[in-house]
Amino acid sequence: MQGLLLSEFLNTRLINLICQEFSRRLRIIVKPQKDYAEALKDINQALRLEPQNGDFYYSRAQTYDRQGQTELAIEDLTKAIEFITSGFGRSLAYATRGSLLGKQAQWDLAIQDYNEAIRIAPEFAYHYEHRGDCYYEKLDYERAVADYSDAIRLEPQNKHFYEDRAKAYRKLGNIELANIDEAKSQAPIAQ
Repeated sequence: MQGLLLSEFLNTRLINLICQEFSRRLRIIVKPQKDYAEALKDINQALRLEPQNGDFYYSRAQTYDRQGQTELAIEDLTKAIEFITSGFGRSLAYATRGSLLGKQAQWDLAIQDYNEAIRIAPEFAYHYEHRGDCYYEKLDYERAVADYSDAIRLEPQNKHFYEDRAKAYRKLGNIELANIDEAKSQAPIAQ
């Protein structure tokens, strides 16, 4: 009986080590070399060993996205959301899927994903900014301003958020507030 337990332990340990190595290799392969076919081969092998690893689905989704295979990326992000256990990791998976839905001009679905990302990680400014971008594209400039304002509240040093809000203020015809935000977006960052 002890031999069986030791064998199970060693198999689990070996699978964990292999998965860690795949994760390390994915970071090396996907970013600098852009060898997507090789990256997909490695990720698929990792998923055969650990089919409920949300991080592997997330990595494959990113690879599919870089190849322009948006639908496959969205499918893998859906699986990633199902399996990722860390709250922040799940929020990123929702936000990434929202971004891909936004690329397809599916603004309402993208907003739903950003809503979920914000529910999970309400202190992450970029979720608000990206949801604001969706509202902006839907011509709902007031909601866009509200989201950009939340992003600014969380990260007041981020000049890009002021640029976004200025653009939305301009669409609302509030030139004075747009000019103030544009000036803030060009001001030196306070130390």
